[in-house]
Amino acid sequence: MVWLSLENSTLCKKVVIVVVVVVAAAVVIVVVVVVVVVVVVVVVVVVVIVVVVVLLVAAVLVQVSSISRKRCDSSKRAGYICQKRAQTLQDHRPDSDRLGCPVNSVGFNDKCYVLNEIPRTWKNAKEDCEKYNGTLASLPNR
Repeated sequence: MVWLSLENSTLCKKVVIVVVVVVAAAVVIVVVVVVVVVVVVVVVVVVVIVVVVVLLVAAVLVQVSSISRKRCDSSKRAGYICQKRAQTLQDHRPDSDRLGCPVNSVGFNDKCYVLNEIPRTWKNAKEDCEKYNGTLASLPNR
């Protein structure tokens, strides 16, 4: 260890300046390291958020895709609607009356619709509609 005497004040001032510069440099290095660590943490958090969002969107798209590709299970029982082309009677009456639809049906767009809530297979529902000279109603994709 070096002992400095007060008589050599120029040397003492130089040592103090060197110590201050070294401490300042150390503080700057610590601040830079802290800033770099914070930036890295922020980048990692943003990347994780982006990955989670991408995975969620992909999961939703897979679900929508699988739903749109499912076909009706013809062996499953469900309610159904029969449709039958009707003859126009008069234009000023409501569709059901104008089309001559039965009491338990609804007229729309030149057809009478009967909602049957008794669960049946697709085949049985189709046959039931055909018994009454109708067809099983369907909703086209487009």
